[in-house]
Amino acid sequence: MDRYRTLSRIIGALLGFLAILEIIGAFVGPFAFVKTPSLVVAPIYAPNYDAGEIEAVRIRLEQELASLGTHALYPKSLIENFYLERDNATDVFDGSYRSKEEAFELGESLGIDQIAVVSALGYSLRVNLYLTIYDIATEQVVSHTSVTAPDLESLLEWKDLDDEPIRLGEALELEERGLSIGGRLFVGWITALILVSGAILIGWKVPRIILEILLGAGLLLALFSWIYALNGDMDYVQRFVATNGILSIGETKEERTATAVRYLIPLLLLAVLWVSDAWQRFFGIPQRQRGKGLIEVFDVFGPILAMFSAILFALSLPNFLVLEGIPMLAWAAVTPLYLALRRVRFGRGVFLVFLFTGLQSLLINWWQGTFSYVSLPFTVALTLVQYAPFTVLLCFTVRRFRRYGLLAAPFLWVVFDWVRSLGFLGYPWGILGVSQYANPAMIQSAAIGGVWMVSFLPHLSGSVLAIALERFLMEKDIDLRRTWFPPFAVLTGILAVALAGFLTITARSADENGRIVRILALQQNTDPRKHDYQLSFDELSRLTEEAISTDSGRIPDLVAWPESGFVPDVRYWLDDRRSRLRRGKLVRSFLDWQKMMGIPLVTGTQDHFYEPPSPGEAAAFVEDEKDVPHEVKRIRNSAMYLPPNRMSDSDRTYYYKMRLVPFTENFPYREQFPWVAELLHNFSTTQWTPGTEHTVFQAPAFRFSTPICFEDVFPNHVREYVRSGAEVLVNMSNDYWANTPLEGFQHAAHAVFRTVENRRPLVRSTCSGWTISVDTEGRIDSGWPPFYTPGWIIAEHSIPEVSETTLYTQWGDWFPVLCILIWAGLLSTDFMKTRKRVKPPSTIDTIHTTV
Repeated sequence: MDRYRTLSRIIGALLGFLAILEIIGAFVGPFAFVKTPSLVVAPIYAPNYDAGEIEAVRIRLEQELASLGTHALYPKSLIENFYLERDNATDVFDGSYRSKEEAFELGESLGIDQIAVVSALGYSLRVNLYLTIYDIATEQVVSHTSVTAPDLESLLEWKDLDDEPIRLGEALELEERGLSIGGRLFVGWITALILVSGAILIGWKVPRIILEILLGAGLLLALFSWIYALNGDMDYVQRFVATNGILSIGETKEERTATAVRYLIPLLLLAVLWVSDAWQRFFGIPQRQRGKGLIEVFDVFGPILAMFSAILFALSLPNFLVLEGIPMLAWAAVTPLYLALRRVRFGRGVFLVFLFTGLQSLLINWWQGTFSYVSLPFTVALTLVQYAPFTVLLCFTVRRFRRYGLLAAPFLWVVFDWVRSLGFLGYPWGILGVSQYANPAMIQSAAIGGVWMVSFLPHLSGSVLAIALERFLMEKDIDLRRTWFPPFAVLTGILAVALAGFLTITARSADENGRIVRILALQQNTDPRKHDYQLSFDELSRLTEEAISTDSGRIPDLVAWPESGFVPDVRYWLDDRRSRLRRGKLVRSFLDWQKMMGIPLVTGTQDHFYEPPSPGEAAAFVEDEKDVPHEVKRIRNSAMYLPPNRMSDSDRTYYYKMRLVPFTENFPYREQFPWVAELLHNFSTTQWTPGTEHTVFQAPAFRFSTPICFEDVFPNHVREYVRSGAEVLVNMSNDYWANTPLEGFQHAAHAVFRTVENRRPLVRSTCSGWTISVDTEGRIDSGWPPFYTPGWIIAEHSIPEVSETTLYTQWGDWFPVLCILIWAGLLSTDFMKTRKRVKPPSTIDTIHTTV
């Protein structure tokens, strides 16, 4: 005991000393945190240049500013939307003069910290570029410099009069030490370590749960920081601007080293403290008091078991190590977690489930770390909040009910997965059953009970395996039949489900009679909202013509472009006041090209409408001393269908995305929580207006619907398209920003289940992958284009004359509701049997015992 206390104090002293050094290093030295205020480059004043030249100057300047890493640049699209929302008919980037006051209004509207006002003046022997950065709040100059080049070509190559590289960073001197969001989280964690080390030094016994919480939080923060460091500590917009859309940022050794210096040694010292505590707990138990075998390990090393479960869970799905996933791991993924929960106290069990949740959410959503430093921590935090009620119920179920608790847990898990698909915060990503997406025989039950029924089996397998292992490790006289019969029975059931699925696929394949439809799905490998709109249109139109030419000139029954395949608002730019401008001319070219090709085309785009301002918006206008407008403009994420042989430009149909991504695409409680709305505004989120109708488009050969982006992961939502009459599902997505195939692979894996649930084929057109075709049995066709490569796929599907209606299409999410009843029934049965077993003695028995 004395040696343990001495060791703890030594480690505590080292931990405290190191933590103090880390605090100092966060503000000074080579690894100090740097503030990155948000910045937008206002439209450039350049009276001597045309729009194309101005665009080239803006791109080069933003590229240099982003490469400095001193600011968080806002994309050009937000500037354009600022003017579009005000119905400004001026071509924003044509070089016409705009006042400094308008630049500040732009900055205040976007909620940014600083704005760059730029002038490019061309003379006979030189080009002068004047750059002034203002602070929006104080309206003071933060930095100012000028750049001189012999001509425009040299300026675009970033060469000065002496043909030397222009050093913008040295001229501006913009780097400012300070804490970012990641820095604040790190300093908070280090401060907690200092408090713990102080408690150890004065002789207090630090509860192991505190050590485990600090270890878990530190591990998650280190992983967040490491993922971001792999991207050069730059979010997606900065990388896009700095690399001109290539996204490859090269060596990130400096950023990774900073993460290692901040987290590695503190985590190791914490781990030593925890291991020494665990060692004392395990070997401090007298031999005669120990249970059989390794049963004490489940209590002492509970966090390791929880993390092991999280890793198995994440790796069973498509993951960053094995893109296709390792589906076999799903069948035992939750077993280690259950074994730990059976042996720990309730409070510690809640912590273990939170640890499991945080780690598996981080590993599954790894790709969000490529978008921004905030997105991945926010997703994990939101997942922890969603899991909170489930965590309490799961611990209560598994620990309190010793007979049927483990058997009831799979039903509870299915219910929770279903609940987290509902409402504004719905995000049914990473469901365990999705791991079986590549095994069509195992997922045919989705036609009966949806993905929920498929997901139930691996959860049941994991819980039954935990029951068998618990009996094997705890019982003195092992009854092999009683111990291993449940796993054998579940295995038999799984094989029976697989056999039934195989027979179903065989029978359906032999009975495919109907009209054949051909759908061309494109993948252009650009981000339509970041790359120039003309570039995306040119690439998509080229690929379309090439695909049709390769297919002997046959016109497909539908051509599908991805989400935001053609971004400009067609309705807006067709107006006579705007049609002469650059965007108006692009819209005209797009419509004329489609009509010339004579193809039925559906593409992602945006549309708008007008409505009276809400009370909160009206109050904001009054507060800013502005007139309250009669109408305000709303913008929608849309799909637009253009039929072949159109008679006019108005011959088009729209679908408006209904399930918008929480917070980043829509926050419906802006008036109730204005501080959240302001925070989201500062992170350059887009606030779309959701649609209200499950639109079904009528192509010449079939009816189809277009769930946009992650709408295809919501089973009940997609079911409504089918109930409205859709014969084919055409998903359009933009996953280019993820900068990794993982997000696109996971996205498509979830979407596969919609085909089996409703017996409708699915075609996905994406910007960068996974562009695939899936038949009604959930089989993915070959021949899809590789990720982040331009290409296409021509899907052929048989459409029956009479559409099939599955049990899931008809009844919806009936299986999770049944699971609620079964879960409650099992717990009630367990309670009644336990109560009967501990029934208090009668009065006669008491008297007899006394006598």
